[in-house]
Amino acid sequence: EYLKALDIFVMPSLTETTSLATLEAMAAGLAVVATPVGHIPDYARHKHNALLFKPGDYVELYHHLELLINNDELRKRLGKRARESVINKGFLWKNTINKLIILFEKINMQKDFKSQ
Repeated sequence: EYLKALDIFVMPSLTETTSLATLEAMAAGLAVVATPVGHIPDYARHKHNALLFKPGDYVELYHHLELLINNDELRKRLGKRARESVINKGFLWKNTINKLIILFEKINMQKDFKSQ
């Protein structure tokens, strides 16, 4: 609901792991502006499906936001590519759930094996 109300998503983190919030914003088709920290560069590519800026460089952040606010076409193109990228890389809840089920089954099998 909240993501649907946005046009631009900003993740100005100094450190991250995977950044589920960024993936969710991309899956929602938002134009993303983020720092290339943690695993964000694994799925967000500068000027392809996001705009990236150096951590702490708020002047660059300002320029990226100004560009997106004033350029509807770029904002929509980045959002469309962001959504496609997340889907194509398999970052879907269905896939995550299936991987977790496999992992838990494997752990449970190991536990059963050790108790014998």
